[in-house]
Amino acid sequence: MTSPEISSSWVNSAFKQDGYEILKPQNMPESWVLADSENLTKRDKANLITLNLAADMSPGLQDLIDVGFGRRITGDVQGREEDDELLIDTVAEDLAINSIKNAVERFGLGCAIYTEHKKEIPVNVGDLTKGVDGSLDPVDNSDEYHRKLDTPQHLVFATYDPETNEQLSALDINLATGMMTINRDGKNYQYNPRTNELVELPVPEKVLSIQQRELTIASYFGRKQYSHSFDKFFKDLKNEKRHAKSTFHGKGGAHIYSLMATGAVSIYVMFDEPRGEIDPGLPFAEAAGYVVWEVDMETGEIREYKFDPEKNKSKENVPLFIAASTPELANEFVAEFMANKQKMSKSQLGQNIKAKAGGILKRSFLFR
Repeated sequence: MTSPEISSSWVNSAFKQDGYEILKPQNMPESWVLADSENLTKRDKANLITLNLAADMSPGLQDLIDVGFGRRITGDVQGREEDDELLIDTVAEDLAINSIKNAVERFGLGCAIYTEHKKEIPVNVGDLTKGVDGSLDPVDNSDEYHRKLDTPQHLVFATYDPETNEQLSALDINLATGMMTINRDGKNYQYNPRTNELVELPVPEKVLSIQQRELTIASYFGRKQYSHSFDKFFKDLKNEKRHAKSTFHGKGGAHIYSLMATGAVSIYVMFDEPRGEIDPGLPFAEAAGYVVWEVDMETGEIREYKFDPEKNKSKENVPLFIAASTPELANEFVAEFMANKQKMSKSQLGQNIKAKAGGILKRSFLFR
């Protein structure tokens, strides 16, 4: 749904306060020119909060990253013993929350933000059902930043309707290049600050099988528990079974969904995936036509993944998570998982039988 046109005088005067200074008026799609500024819808307000965050955080946060500010570890991450919080995480989160706070107070919204490092931040106390929920990863790929690896960092943010958990908007800023991926009104866009060009991204071409050359499998191999689980169940898909010229990308995270918006990633598979890594970028996947599933590790039952603030508060992870270009591609991974799970169960059963038989044989010698 697009917003009606408004007089250019209001748009011009509201550019800075609404975040539109990141774009020149002539490069804005017609649907971005908002209706009466006094009667904005919740989605309009969410879009403005998101654009305002983009304008506030870029290029300032890029400059901090560029000079290597805040690489030291300052603490652990709640609910994630494998992760560390850096000074840059803390500073970026504070700056982002302040930007969001200013925007929601201007609109008189209730707002709660769920971040990678905290359970919940009540940005503006009020009737949350009449406001928005937000999910924020202030610096994705911060571990690589700590280790001085040449990996781009990203700020990733999304808004949701607390009444319906409907996706409203999203933002991904590549903090190395300044490129922004923006989701609004169910569509994905990319903005290039160097050329001041904003383009709508077409829905990516579908990848139906691991046998397609265009396939890119993504996961996160930065910590051993993630790579171990993936290789345990998907070693053959990762190595022998996929197309010889397909690609495996082991650097996932909250930013991976902006790569789904462009079609760069065909499928993203994670075990024990934190919701704080999914929700900030989830709207990009939906707008790109991807299926986003939780898979029951006992039965293989598939459930559509949804933003859930209560599960965010409790830091509940997703045991097996799949976001894929098509259900056909996702089902290949589900089938592989269940087949390998069954093989492991039979192998374990055989080992148990052998162990019991050995025990019986040993006891029989005792009675001779």
